[in-house]
Amino acid sequence: MAQNHNDFKSALRFTLPLILLSLVISVAAWQTGYENKLAEALYSPDDSFSWMLREYSTWPVFFITLMALIYSIVPKLRNKSETLRTMSATWIVTLAIGAGLICSVMTKEFVERPRPKASIVAETPIEPAIALKGNEAEISGKAFVSGHAATAAMLAVPFFALWTHRRRRQALIVLAAGTAYTGLVAYSRMTLGAHFLTDNIWAFTFVMATAALVAPFFQKKGLSNKILLPALAIAGLCMVLFNDFTTQISISPKVERYDLTFTCKEFNILADEEESYFQANITGSGAPIRNVKLVEDIFDVSISTMPGLFRNISCDSADVRLKRGERIRIPRIEGSEMKVTLGRYTQIDRNQHWLIFYVDPSVGEIDHTPIGYVPPSDDSE
Repeated sequence: MAQNHNDFKSALRFTLPLILLSLVISVAAWQTGYENKLAEALYSPDDSFSWMLREYSTWPVFFITLMALIYSIVPKLRNKSETLRTMSATWIVTLAIGAGLICSVMTKEFVERPRPKASIVAETPIEPAIALKGNEAEISGKAFVSGHAATAAMLAVPFFALWTHRRRRQALIVLAAGTAYTGLVAYSRMTLGAHFLTDNIWAFTFVMATAALVAPFFQKKGLSNKILLPALAIAGLCMVLFNDFTTQISISPKVERYDLTFTCKEFNILADEEESYFQANITGSGAPIRNVKLVEDIFDVSISTMPGLFRNISCDSADVRLKRGERIRIPRIEGSEMKVTLGRYTQIDRNQHWLIFYVDPSVGEIDHTPIGYVPPSDDSE
């Protein structure tokens, strides 16, 4: 008991100064406007090294997490080394609660901070497009805090287990390496206009503070599994319930005439000579986001969320391309608001249950010129 008490005191001695330092830097950055100037100075959206880090910086954490899970599950491995047992359990819980629940879910849920690219460095205000491709993906979402920096900070988490077990030199090396890696990833996120300086600082602070506070729980042999599994279950459930997301999904229907089983707030429907597709911006809460997709069942196109746990799934906007002879029917839901923009040569019919869109078969060469807003609530022909 005395040892655990001392461990918590050591955790607080590490955590409180770190939080205080982050607060001082944040206040100074906000009051002086320095981080806005830094965001403008570092912005370089075509930097290939930053894009490489964006795509692959989480790989080391993925492999270490896999090894930590194996070590925690297999009894012979778990009982082999007290240091590795503490390190693995601390790693898993910190990843779930610190980098996951706190940094990737809770802070983004409660702090409405736009990304630098959308609020500072853009010449004009930028709204998320229907199709988010390339570096435009960095516009959407919330800035505070950086999920990439939080994941990178995980490499410094083994410091606590090593320090507790009196491996001080190794602990300091791990802390230095993890901090340096986090700084590198943070720099890349600022270069792409995805995060401010303080977004990255607080990502590192939240992860390290979580690790410092949970590590003492895993010092006692036999206690790891009793805490590990409930902590993971609670963190996982909360991450699903509070994980708000926006994702872009698309499909190229195999049939020329298909019906939607859902509706969207906005539709942009254009004629096209070469290709046809349906592309939508979907919002909701849950995980895993990659399992949100459009599926085709004979003549119906619907949103699938299986396997996964999701709630409040809805379609904000859709971009539709139709070739000559193709048709799409959109359900009319009483009381729902919808905005439809038709392109030249696209036509609309209405009945009690559907809005029917198609390309005028008599036209010559098709272009993509939009002709404006069409009120879907008007039942007149």
